[in-house]
Amino acid sequence: MSRTRSGERPNSRASSVRVTISGNTTQTTRPRRYSQPVLTSDLVWLYPFLFHTAADGSWPNIREHGLLSTAAMLKLWEVEDGQRRELLKTVRADSVVIEHPRLGSAVVRD
Repeated sequence: MSRTRSGERPNSRASSVRVTISGNTTQTTRPRRYSQPVLTSDLVWLYPFLFHTAADGSWPNIREHGLLSTAAMLKLWEVEDGQRRELLKTVRADSVVIEHPRLGSAVVRD
């Protein structure tokens, strides 16, 4: 059976949550329901690569402008203040396409 670098099984249920503060590991009680805590070092050891998914066709804009936060993208695309506030304050169930005459289209999604 595989174990993490801390010696625990990766999928084992813990009776407490492990919190790392300034390199020290402490135990706290009452974990959130269904959580399976993992140390950052174990996460990096088990999964050394991080992937980001983006909308199909968005690579040219990401390559040109960088991977932007929603707020930065709405500002760059010059989205009107009212629509910008609405998009930033709500959880979007569906993707929203924003258009700019020079920059083209971009997809805002959660």
